[in-house]
Amino acid sequence: MFDEYAIDPASFESWQDVRYIVEKFSWEQGRLLSRFPKAWPKLVIEQFKNARPLEKARVTETLAQVRTALLSRNRSFDPNRPWASNAIRSHEQESPFQAIISPEIEYEIGIKPEDLSDTHDLFRSSTGAIVRRDADEIIGALKLAILVSRKILVIDPHFNPGIRRFNNTAIRLIEELAQRSDLECVDLQFHFSDTIPLETLKRDIERRLVRHIPNDLSVSFFQWDKPLHNRYILTEKVGVLLGTGIDEASGVTYTQEDDIRILDRDTLDHWSESFKSPEKEALRSLSWPFGP
Repeated sequence: MFDEYAIDPASFESWQDVRYIVEKFSWEQGRLLSRFPKAWPKLVIEQFKNARPLEKARVTETLAQVRTALLSRNRSFDPNRPWASNAIRSHEQESPFQAIISPEIEYEIGIKPEDLSDTHDLFRSSTGAIVRRDADEIIGALKLAILVSRKILVIDPHFNPGIRRFNNTAIRLIEELAQRSDLECVDLQFHFSDTIPLETLKRDIERRLVRHIPNDLSVSFFQWDKPLHNRYILTEKVGVLLGTGIDEASGVTYTQEDDIRILDRDTLDHWSESFKSPEKEALRSLSWPFGP
């Protein structure tokens, strides 16, 4: 649902090229632009070192507009090797790209800049996905957002850490976060209805979740007495709507698949605002580690 693309800075010959290509990348469109290497924006600007000042300014402005869709994943890069060679090595040895865009590439997932279009098989935009209601598939569809977001809100009125089908997805989410080197910057929140007695909630969290929570990760649980219906996972970068919820299917009587849809920015901002100050507005809250 979220795909990472690598683009060779040499792909850009004019400001119009930059605008045409980078406007196709955003969290809302499901396409993310790899910051490969880390100095990628600077390398693009260097392509226009002999351009007129106005064109250079337009390139810089356009790159600034796509900043939120730039994905930094600490990929290695050898400046003594060609860019395309680096991209192929990173794809094969570190983490796969959806496609590599370069004028100098002949590769199974390579796209020449002149062939780039929304109808290309490797470049089709996906604003949603149908997934099996399985913890690995649910969290796998959201992996890129989980790995780069600092604030993650899981909203499901029926969430219950004492029930395995909810607990499995929560654990899988925490395990994915545990791979990060900046856990002290991450705020993970679970929001749900007030149907679980506080002592029961605290007991179930301690018995089933705590051993999976890394020391540096902040995890909070908020119970609401206001109506909650839709199921969301919201971050500062992107939000998704889950048709059924975060729980796994349990038995043949449960719907086996779910529909996950990316929210547009206005909708994301609206629902994020609704949960902006849970410490003040929620009926009850718990934060790990629990106090006396």
